[in-house]
Amino acid sequence: MDAKDVLATTWTLSDLIDQKKIFKDNHVLDLACHDGQSSSIIKKSGAQSVTGIEVRENLVDQAKSCYGKEITFLLGDITDADLMKKYVATHDVVVALGVLYHLYDHFNFLSLILRPNVKHVILETLYGPESLSPGMFWGFESVFSDINGWNNELDVIPHGTPNLSWILQVADLFGFSCDYVRKYYRTTNWDQPDNSRMVIRLFNRKSIISQSLRIEDIYEWNNNQLVIGDI
Repeated sequence: MDAKDVLATTWTLSDLIDQKKIFKDNHVLDLACHDGQSSSIIKKSGAQSVTGIEVRENLVDQAKSCYGKEITFLLGDITDADLMKKYVATHDVVVALGVLYHLYDHFNFLSLILRPNVKHVILETLYGPESLSPGMFWGFESVFSDINGWNNELDVIPHGTPNLSWILQVADLFGFSCDYVRKYYRTTNWDQPDNSRMVIRLFNRKSIISQSLRIEDIYEWNNNQLVIGDI
């Protein structure tokens, strides 16, 4: 993991602390939970229960060793529809940090987590250049890195980075809106120099009352405005 990956992880884990009111007394599903650090912060933030799912066995073993007394860690593929339907159905909040830009079927993944029983979904992701129109920016990556995407049949897989318009438009199809965004640093990814990282909080409009953010408001960010929405 290079210096920027470490920095991104530090900022993302720190941002979880700001979401205490979302986690408190809820059942939280932490997808692609890696070594369990994020799951631990969620539990310490007052979650009633936390379940972490990770596809790499060495990371699941590490998570269980460090945090397994209070948190349930499962070995599983978060693109497995049957697995996801089973566990999403029993949780109130879904967290997916550093996931979207490693996928190649983003719509299917979001359709599995933006479910009627889920109150909030928290995403951390690289996002592509914003034009106020949905966009996806594609590349390829090896599955052999612990921080890359996964496929049990291929060594290299395609993966796409959505822009925020794409994420918000898909979320709207399932009755979810955005009420919080935190922008991190600008980075370069697949020769797309405008890519940046952000944390996005989506809420279920049928179960949560909150102020929806418009893509036009978020698009007008400048570098001094790193947070939009009510923490």
